[in-house]
Amino acid sequence: MLGEAISHYRLVRSLGKGTFGEVFEGVHLHDDQIRVAVKVLHAGLAADADFVASLRAECRVLTRLKHPHIVGFRELVVRDGAAPAMVLDLATGGSLEERAARGPLPPAEVLVHLREALSALAYAHEEGVIHRDIKPGNLLLDGRGRVQVVDFGIAKAADSGRSTRTGTALGTVAYMAPELFDGAPASAQSDLYALGLVAWELLVGRVACSSPTLMGAMKWHETVGPPALGGLVPGLPPGLAEVVSSWAAREASARPASALTALSALDGVGRGGGRPAMPGTVQVPVGVRSGGPAVETPAARPAPAPGAPTASPTAPGTVAVPTVPRPQVAPPARPAEGPAEGDDAPQARSSSGLLVGALVAFPLIVNLIVVVAIVGLIVVVATQGGSDDDAAESAGPAMATGSGGRDVGPSGYALRLVPAGTYQVGC
Repeated sequence: MLGEAISHYRLVRSLGKGTFGEVFEGVHLHDDQIRVAVKVLHAGLAADADFVASLRAECRVLTRLKHPHIVGFRELVVRDGAAPAMVLDLATGGSLEERAARGPLPPAEVLVHLREALSALAYAHEEGVIHRDIKPGNLLLDGRGRVQVVDFGIAKAADSGRSTRTGTALGTVAYMAPELFDGAPASAQSDLYALGLVAWELLVGRVACSSPTLMGAMKWHETVGPPALGGLVPGLPPGLAEVVSSWAAREASARPASALTALSALDGVGRGGGRPAMPGTVQVPVGVRSGGPAVETPAARPAPAPGAPTASPTAPGTVAVPTVPRPQVAPPARPAEGPAEGDDAPQARSSSGLLVGALVAFPLIVNLIVVVAIVGLIVVVATQGGSDDDAAESAGPAMATGSGGRDVGPSGYALRLVPAGTYQVGC
């Protein structure tokens, strides 16, 4: 078919074959800068009127699906006597099928691609569109390596045609949910089952269900399922194995209720195990539950210097958290006795200082007054005594000696010593 023109595009290169047809790169007839993907369906489907009618209806739905991770739909071309063709936006980065064929992808890259695919599925499911044929070949990559989901609606159109009823077109059995083999309708949970097997394949590097026959694949999906990722892929972010396992659960009721719920769980894995550790720390999984989030604990430090405090041992199952030494805070400096130069002391402080000074000086002043009074009294007494002596000398010897031989004072008063250094004056 190379060189053939379909609608406004000439087929210039085959991009690959899939379940329902072959994909070509097309170039616009009048502008070779416009390039698209043209999916030419199998010729046998053109004779199925039910399929063609269903495909028309699904393509009308696809025209309203606008999402950064869904391949844009342009037009459906139905020609008399020829296979129908779908014109789509061109994804130039190949597919995850081609990428997985080169070996396992790093877990961090798988996380990114799963988020992109889940966001597309969550959007489509909200619009009432179930994909029905999720597989690595339908997860294309654009020029920047971002996932672009393709082939929405084709599987549903095939389900409505005679080809499905005769068993000749069952989609890709390696990714079909167990309930679909029993005739259950496709659902958001069946899309998640397929995406779980895609995730397993990208991480391990091989297809989970490798049975070459339909019956063998059916038995594998219903009784075996994919092995646990924990022992197959080293370095998985904590929780990723459990998330993928929940998507690929054999019972639909055990899977997430929606793609949005699955996306929320996957975002939790990214926060717990995918973020960079803080400088100077290492990520150590805490054994509370399998697949729990990583806890950042301080990295090993050199032995402390002699005399430095040492950490006490921790109980089993706990994580030691180093304590930061409390800084030694010096006591506040005692304020100076007087105001510093240029310091404007508050008026209240000045008043209280004057009051304290007055209280301290009051007893001193009282004592001083008492001393002055005593000294004054002594001076008065001494002065009076001097006057009496002069009078005695002028009166004669009779006044010098009293009667009875007692010592008498100048005025006839008898004086005698009394204890405590005082004088008693008596007549």
